[in-house]
Amino acid sequence: MMTQRVQRSGEQRDERQSIPFRRRISTKAGVFLGVLFVFICCGIWYSYYLCKQTVYEEIQQRGVWIARNVGDKIRGALLNKDYTRIETIIKSFDFKEDIQYIKVFDTVNTQVFSQYKDSRAFSRSDVFQPLACDQLVPEISRFSVGNERFLHIGLRIAQPSDILQKQGVETTVFLTQQPASSAKSRCLGMLHLGFSLRAADETLRLLKISSALLTGGTLLLSCIGLVLLAQMVVRPLGRLSALVSHMAAGELRQTLPITSTTEIQLLEVGLSNLLSALQKCTANLKNVKEYIASTSEDILDITEEQVGVHQKQIMLMYRISQNFDDLTTLSVQAANSMTSMMQEGESGLHIAKNSGKTIQDAISSIEEIREQVAKNTERVMLLGEKIAQIDHVVKIITTIADQTKLIAFNASIEAAGAGEAGGRFSVVATEVRRLANTVVESVEEMKNSVSAIQTSASELILSSETGIHKVNQGTSLIAEIGQIVQHRITALNTIAQAAQKISDTLQQQQLQTSSMAESVKEIASSSEQILETAKRASEIARDLHDYAEKLTTATQQFLT
Repeated sequence: MMTQRVQRSGEQRDERQSIPFRRRISTKAGVFLGVLFVFICCGIWYSYYLCKQTVYEEIQQRGVWIARNVGDKIRGALLNKDYTRIETIIKSFDFKEDIQYIKVFDTVNTQVFSQYKDSRAFSRSDVFQPLACDQLVPEISRFSVGNERFLHIGLRIAQPSDILQKQGVETTVFLTQQPASSAKSRCLGMLHLGFSLRAADETLRLLKISSALLTGGTLLLSCIGLVLLAQMVVRPLGRLSALVSHMAAGELRQTLPITSTTEIQLLEVGLSNLLSALQKCTANLKNVKEYIASTSEDILDITEEQVGVHQKQIMLMYRISQNFDDLTTLSVQAANSMTSMMQEGESGLHIAKNSGKTIQDAISSIEEIREQVAKNTERVMLLGEKIAQIDHVVKIITTIADQTKLIAFNASIEAAGAGEAGGRFSVVATEVRRLANTVVESVEEMKNSVSAIQTSASELILSSETGIHKVNQGTSLIAEIGQIVQHRITALNTIAQAAQKISDTLQQQQLQTSSMAESVKEIASSSEQILETAKRASEIARDLHDYAEKLTTATQQFLT
């Protein structure tokens, strides 16, 4: 019941809103029908006027033609002065064609011959005087007797001159526009005929009644058409106008009742279907808007998180690169020290072979060697610690690469869920995962190199400890230096060989460290590219979120 009241009130509101539109349409339709009615009435009465003129002209033409035929018969009798024949012609006249009277004037002998059917019309014909001899055109006039109207035709009967007869001019009844003086004709008499206009008036009366009936019928049809137009066109158009106004204002919850199947109602059906489609479209648009807003926010959060992770990765890469540079410097210093140690060993070996120095010199040399070896041992141990740090850094890189792969995998999943909007982000995530795999492979190589360096460092430490032990033995057995000179020479040869190996190992370590430093720099450069891509993806996500907000603002009035 409440729903019906709300719907009834909505229909009444639509009716009130459509009243100005209906008034305008009704006014225009009324003006159009009024102009059409006036035009049709003018056409009807103009047709009546033309018919009236045509009827009278036909009667006049027929009367003139009858008068000329009768005048042709009377002319010969007037020329021969055969008045009996004239009377016979008049009396034998059967008064057909609605002829009411006939009157002949003999202008020579001033005699009158007449015959009539209606005495009233004949008595009124006396007002028509005989025509003058110089009048060439017939006299045509209409008069009334009581309620009946008559047509009077007066005609001059003349005999033209012999000149006109020789030219072959028809002169039985002379009706040309030439004056009598130029025609050189002689007037023989006058002929008067009277015709009844009863049939013509009755025809015109019926035609007038028909015209009046057509005018009234046209007025009635115009009124009926105006009422039908108001009911079948204006009122539905008013409802359509109100509905379109609601749709333009964003009120898509309105309904349009369909009551018939005329063309206007079919238009209402189409508009109602359009309204239903717009309602479904706005509902779908609302869901799409909410999904885009939620997805854009998730993508924006993920990209911002990735930007932070990549920034941290780049900082770690630069730190690792700095550590590798320091490691390279230390390797160079160690190589230089080993070179110096080899030179000193060779010098000691040369001195031992060319002994001639005192034992004190030998002790000093041995002490120097022991100190140098101890220093080298410390340096090698320091190198081992650096290598351990490198191994720790490599583990960190491995952990970061694994996290990067995991993040890239999650980003690919999110991009796949975003559909076409996440296509570009999916390409970025794939590139990140590929770079992470490359970093893992490089780190594995780095691990192998670090393990090799650690093994060489351990061997170097053992060798250094052995050298120190030998030097200590040489110091304790300095008294027996002379006996074991050969052993010292052998030990020095061993030290020289070990120094050579250490030098070679340090050179290899320097090369590996330089290669690792370049790899770390390349990883840092790739991470910067990934960071730029992540920032670009973040900007795209932010733009998508802005577009979602704009879409919400643009469709707000249709979604409420």
